[in-house]
Amino acid sequence: MLRIKRRNRELLIDDRDKATYLNDGYDVIDDRGQIVEPATGGKTISYAEHLAEINALKAQIKPAQNEEVIVLQEKLQEAEKTIHGLKTEIGKLKSKEKKNAEAAD
Repeated sequence: MLRIKRRNRELLIDDRDKATYLNDGYDVIDDRGQIVEPATGGKTISYAEHLAEINALKAQIKPAQNEEVIVLQEKLQEAEKTIHGLKTEIGKLKSKEKKNAEAAD
């Protein structure tokens, strides 16, 4: 026999009926009332519980995204420094080329 619970209702059922009750939203519990196997369907939660779960998941996602953004910003700054250095070098080479062309004339 299994103990199952849904909201404030506890039942003792035969092991053969376990899948049916799990699908109907009942959790399998132990003698202390702790959930051993959660329901697989038919369960509803309040809007407040739903929002709390969403906020908890968002909190887990944000730190990972923030770290990625910081790494990408650092790479962008390095790339911009490289671009600036290359533009400066191109400018110097163009001015040398211009001086050499004027000297040759």
